[in-house]
Amino acid sequence: MKERIDEGIQAIDLVWSDYTPAAEVAEEAAAIAKEAIMETVGEEGFAPAIITSASDDFHFYTIHRPKLQAAMIGIGADPGPGLHHPDMTFNRDALDIGARVLAATLKKLLIWKTDKREDYPKF
Repeated sequence: MKERIDEGIQAIDLVWSDYTPAAEVAEEAAAIAKEAIMETVGEEGFAPAIITSASDDFHFYTIHRPKLQAAMIGIGADPGPGLHHPDMTFNRDALDIGARVLAATLKKLLIWKTDKREDYPKF
C-alpha cells in the first residue's frame, strides 16, 4: 500500500505559483457594467472604481485569455467582522441586488455584441 501511495505521489505533476493576479479591467466591459448598475440600483447605488492591492484568482481568466474583456463588480454587502473571516456575515439582500446587476450586465453585453459586431448572431 505504501508503495502505491508513493507511486501516486510521484506521478503528480504540480505547478505551484505563489501569486494571485490583479484585475485587468477593459474600459468597454467597465462601461457596460456601470450602465447596468445605474439602471438597476440608480446613480446613488454606483460607486466609482477604486484602486486597491487586492487580487483574485478569477483574474487568471484574462491572463490566460488576453482577448477576454473583463470588469470586476463589487457588491456592497456590509460584511463583518471582515471579508473572508471565518465568522463573516453579510446583508443577504445584497445577493438579490447582485444577481439583478449581473443579469442586467449580461443582457447589456449581449445587446452590445449584437449591435457592435457583425459576426455575432442577431437575437
